Amino acid sequence: MMMGQTSVPDDSVIQSAQNAVEAVRSWLWSKIRVNLAKYHVHFQIRSILEGAPGAGVSGPSAGYAMLNALISELSNTPITQSKVMTGSIGLKMDVGPVGGLGGRGREAGKLVGILKAEKVKITDLLVPESNHRSAPDEMKMVHDEGISVHPITNAQDGWPILFSMTSEELARKIRGALLDRESLVDIESTSSRVLGQS
Repeated sequence: MMMGQTSVPDDSVIQSAQNAVEAVRSWLWSKIRVNLAKYHVHFQIRSILEGAPGAGVSGPSAGYAMLNALISELSNTPITQSKVMTGSIGLKMDVGPVGGLGGRGREAGKLVGILKAEKVKITDLLVPESNHRSAPDEMKMVHDEGISVHPITNAQDGWPILFSMTSEELARKIRGALLDRESLVDIESTSSRVLGQS
């Protein structure tokens, strides 16, 4: 996996990307019988804390974000920058806990770093339900900043917040978007063959 021009040496980040792709692949097959294997998936990871000391990409906490980035791309539905998320991702779309949450007071964990970065106005934060329970000080601090906190246990729990769609609606939108892409490829192929015959 590459981040910009910098290689990501952490195997857990690579595993998170693989889990995200496999979870979406399985979900798409079960919902709409689309085989994601014929598509190439590449993630480029950028952090809003990029450049800050100790703010490199590591650990499995971007898994949920990677899964949603893939859903966003496949459905042609952008996620607004004001909605942020963290969580490890399992093969069955389960969202698991992450490190860096659960400290005490104003200096608690990674959320403080995000709030202090102030590069983006955050409106919504999606966190694993287990972290929500174990980090009451941080969750209160985030809520006091005017940010809506959404505890989740499964990737699909967050889709109405991120995409304003249910799982079924997203599946239909992805099916339509993929059919449109395949139609464009067929048209371009046909055009190339016709132009080549002239």
